[in-house]
Amino acid sequence: MNWNRISAMMYRYILILRNDLARVLDTFYWPLIDLLAWGYLTMFISQNQIELNSFAATLLAGIIMWTAVYSLARDVAVSFLDDMWDRNIVNIFCSPLKIGEFLIASFLIALGRVAVSTSVLCILALIIYSFNMLTIGLGLAIFYLILVIFAFAIGVFAIALIMRFGPGVEIFAWSIPAVLSPISGVFYPISILPPVIQKIAGLFPTVYVFEGMRTLLTTGNFQVSNILIAFLLDLLYLSISIWYIFRVFDNIRKDGTISRLSLS
Repeated sequence: MNWNRISAMMYRYILILRNDLARVLDTFYWPLIDLLAWGYLTMFISQNQIELNSFAATLLAGIIMWTAVYSLARDVAVSFLDDMWDRNIVNIFCSPLKIGEFLIASFLIALGRVAVSTSVLCILALIIYSFNMLTIGLGLAIFYLILVIFAFAIGVFAIALIMRFGPGVEIFAWSIPAVLSPISGVFYPISILPPVIQKIAGLFPTVYVFEGMRTLLTTGNFQVSNILIAFLLDLLYLSISIWYIFRVFDNIRKDGTISRLSLS
């Protein structure tokens, strides 16, 4: 056993880690997200006397709906990554295909997959936990629509970042939705968060959806004002994402840097 060879290999991996954003994020990012999400949930449970049935219902509903957000945003971005990994980006966009058409196709296929997975989760929740998501009523469709629009905006923005900065930032396809989970009130009210974080959370439509869904399940009240705010934020983020990806795509197409996306 030669420790010089072992140390040389260790040094090699350290250099790879230092220059690989995805590996750095894996080291710190995901553990931190888990700590924040489950830590705040633990604080909420310990500081409040919670009626078990209502808590279980809001928790299951939150899990199912957040899974839809995460999966749709990821699938939209991964549809682009699939072609990038196959070194097929230049071939696709040398055809008459427009970036808008690509995004619509990616969205529809991702929406179909998420609709199927959400349906399966709802059925399993009914069978295993006797929780019926349809008890949310019409509000379920409204909440779902808001989350779908926002998830699409996240996916589009992730694609734009990958186009702009190259394959090295493909981790954004997974990390952007995840970072919003602790501050979206998926599993607990945002009142448990520090005041500064609450103000930041208010900038995202997911907060109003999950707070509204929690209120609807526990009190039966549908908060129209919060839903209107969520829709306006949806339109804002979707507009920014669409504008940004069209701008980035036009730039990389004109200067030829789109070719680097097929060389990864």
